[in-house]
Amino acid sequence: MKSNLILYNGPTSPFGRKTKIISLIHEIELEEKIINVYEADFLDRYNPSRKIPTLIGDNFSIIDSDNICLYFDSISNKQSIFPQNEYWQIMTYTSIANDLMETILNRFMETLRKDNEKSNDYIKKLEKRSFRIIEWLEKNINIFHNEKL
Repeated sequence: MKSNLILYNGPTSPFGRKTKIISLIHEIELEEKIINVYEADFLDRYNPSRKIPTLIGDNFSIIDSDNICLYFDSISNKQSIFPQNEYWQIMTYTSIANDLMETILNRFMETLRKDNEKSNDYIKKLEKRSFRIIEWLEKNINIFHNEKL
């Protein structure tokens, strides 16, 4: 599939990786540009939150990894990864996975703060949330498979 799509991404973004994987699954041709969002003033024109990933097309921009994945799914000739009969269940699991990524990212960012600025209570809270989500995902992973993994 020929396109003029540019995916602005970061070197370590789990959300960016998610969109890249979906583009590969759907065989979407795009140019991926790895950027430093803290130095990417140009991105404000398309995404004032200056978050990655951001997808730019000829006359449009799409922000948020879920929106980009849904867009890729909509323009692909491949089988949808969001089938209608399971759409809301898939979106619920997507939200849970997103929350896990966000929680782990927030924990990591908090650990980078100076000792006198970081909150160990906040770090513990994020760790508890992460473990709770991982435990829940482990218990429910087989929802998408007929046989136990």
